[in-house]
Amino acid sequence: MTDRVRYFDNALSLLGSETPIYKISTTFLNQEKIQQLRQEIEKLPGLHIASTAQTNLEISQEKAQKGYALMQYAKHRSIDPSEILAIGDSENDYSMLSLNLGQTVAMANADEMIHNICSSQTLSNNQDGVAVILEGLLIERCFYEMHWRHADYSLIS
Repeated sequence: MTDRVRYFDNALSLLGSETPIYKISTTFLNQEKIQQLRQEIEKLPGLHIASTAQTNLEISQEKAQKGYALMQYAKHRSIDPSEILAIGDSENDYSMLSLNLGQTVAMANADEMIHNICSSQTLSNNQDGVAVILEGLLIERCFYEMHWRHADYSLIS
């Protein structure tokens, strides 16, 4: 997949290319430059801007967001949003975590904006927070299935 990623030295070489652009990720150490670029991009219709760290910006088409993609997938598979669990930690997860889903979980190391919209929290990325959530769901499901198997057996006896 990375063989399809292209790197450009500057804006002119990017704009002069015939390569289709799906997402632009850029890094600046200068916070002022990041804020200036963010403000300019936010004015452009059809674009979405997010950040996963203080030093970067991700620019994409407005429908190229996790929330939009998740809802399209759910619709295609006839999955009710109440059956969906979403986990995230940064601004690029906001569109997904702000949806009315069954459960939204913020990683312990998540940005404050993510903590504010999620219904619960797990451990950090470094503490395998996603694995903790998934293990908990599997244990819960196994317990539920064992309980109902036992209940069905006792009805037959």
